[in-house]
Amino acid sequence: MKHIRLVAAVMLCVILLSNIAEARYYFSESHKDTPQDFTDFLSDCTDEERVQLLQALKELPALKDNYFGKLKGLPEISHFAKNRKSATVERPPKPATFNEVLPVTVIDASDKGLMTVPITPAQIRRGLVYRAYNKLTYPGRGTQDVDYHEIVQWAAEKAGVSKEQVKSLPTFALETKIAEKYFESIWDNLTHEQRVEFLKGIEKESGAKIDAETISRMGGIAALAAIQTAITVWGLPTILATSFAVLADLLSNSVILIATAKFLGTALGTVFSPLGWFLTSPIGWGVTVILAGSGLYQLGSAEKETVSAFILTVNMIKARKYVK
Repeated sequence: MKHIRLVAAVMLCVILLSNIAEARYYFSESHKDTPQDFTDFLSDCTDEERVQLLQALKELPALKDNYFGKLKGLPEISHFAKNRKSATVERPPKPATFNEVLPVTVIDASDKGLMTVPITPAQIRRGLVYRAYNKLTYPGRGTQDVDYHEIVQWAAEKAGVSKEQVKSLPTFALETKIAEKYFESIWDNLTHEQRVEFLKGIEKESGAKIDAETISRMGGIAALAAIQTAITVWGLPTILATSFAVLADLLSNSVILIATAKFLGTALGTVFSPLGWFLTSPIGWGVTVILAGSGLYQLGSAEKETVSAFILTVNMIKARKYVK
């Protein structure tokens, strides 16, 4: 009997230690993430989610011509147009880097030794630190314990969030506030016709009835609040993700977007919708499309936009996995 109890105690210790070693991320909407929380979040991400985060940071290398037709989700090179100017719906533009393809393509390339950037939390931390701080200080900065909340605060301040909110808001709320600010800035740069078209796109995606004519005359924050009121079954993060998807559809070259969406949809075996395109394509590229189309890209350095794209990606992953 003592022997059985001893074995049971040892097994229990092993189970407890293994659970600690897994370091599962504990999500809280009212919590300011610690460096350990960020480490746990990255550890809890799937390979596909880590690829999305690396793509948002533009961390992945160039695609060689001889990779086409040899990786999952990546057709023969003849399937693509040589450049964006010659792209058509039937022939999308050829992706230049692993940042512009499906996560499954990146993972397959990594498994075959064709993509040398590791799909690991450590690589994500290194990329984030390199882009979020002064390059001259990078060699002396540690990348093991990254203060992600501090980085979110920096990005929020750059985006125009009030100092009081930057100081007081928990991490997830501050991430969402950055997304709101991007929405507001883009909305204020749209024409009346573009706003109406955008609202009709949101109505189509959500199935909710939206008074496009009335909302189109509101300011950005008021318009977002009105959309929230109309779509009661969705939370704000989902509404913002859908909004960015529809904005990408509205502001980018339609031929290129549809061609790219068709390519991604074919690779995934799905029917294209703006939201489906945005959530399955590299989100960092999608944010760049939106900013360039709205004329906002020049307002800040590329690194600020890259870090913001990363934060939006984190926010969407959290919303999809943890927010009910």
